[in-house]
Amino acid sequence: MKKIYWVLLAGLFLSSRLFAQQSQVGYDEEFVYEVAIDLIDLEKCDCITGALDSLKVKKNAKATLRFNISQLEDDKILQFLQITPPDDKNKVAINNLETQLQAQNFITSKENNGIFCFKVSNKIFERLLNEKKIQKRYVANGCPKIVSGTLLLPLKLRPALNRYGQERPFEFAANISVGPFVGLRWRMSHSRAHFFTIPLFVGLSPVNINSENSASSTNTEDGLETTIVFSTGLVFQFNDFQAGLLVGRDLVGGERGKNWVYNEKTWFSFGIGYKFLGEKDK
Repeated sequence: MKKIYWVLLAGLFLSSRLFAQQSQVGYDEEFVYEVAIDLIDLEKCDCITGALDSLKVKKNAKATLRFNISQLEDDKILQFLQITPPDDKNKVAINNLETQLQAQNFITSKENNGIFCFKVSNKIFERLLNEKKIQKRYVANGCPKIVSGTLLLPLKLRPALNRYGQERPFEFAANISVGPFVGLRWRMSHSRAHFFTIPLFVGLSPVNINSENSASSTNTEDGLETTIVFSTGLVFQFNDFQAGLLVGRDLVGGERGKNWVYNEKTWFSFGIGYKFLGEKDK
């Protein structure tokens, strides 16, 4: 029986995901598009109407150049700050993402009022994204975003203690806790879904209270109680892989909770696993 218990617990631990759901609150992340691989023979067009240049001008977009887009009915207009590689004098300003975000319309050069515009169909644009020839470049400037969602803790590690005449050893407790969280999330990569999050979590968890984990002066009958769980910690996400360490306390009311040796005592929880329900980048 004990062997089956540990097999089930290990399966739950390895297959769990710390965040069942996660969503941003209030706003999307800022980003511009970036050329990942040189784009050849882009067709120059009017930046407003999308009409192709009468001279059929074509240019190449070097990798690392960044651009914004505007949407037509069936096409997208790619608005580049500069098509030729920047010289050393202008490289810092051109490659600084925050500077580009603040410069609405990307007007900094002389030709064509400072914007180079090229038209591609929606279908080609999506293909370039899927082939990773262009990519979104997010702002990763150390400012956190507010996130919320549902947090799942598969187990708790309770330190050894001596309380109410009961001496309890260090133990793994298979007390699944689930509930909502709100927290701060920092982006660690401009292009990849790498984050770390500090959640503030309040949830519920069932615990077994009995004579072995209650005050020795009481005659407590075995039974399940629902605890209110408070927790915080650190959770790291690398694409679809998550790992986290959290610390928290359980709170049980009433006479049984008052005599429970773990009531309001600190525990630890950790988890690693893959996200089985994917989340789209914002």
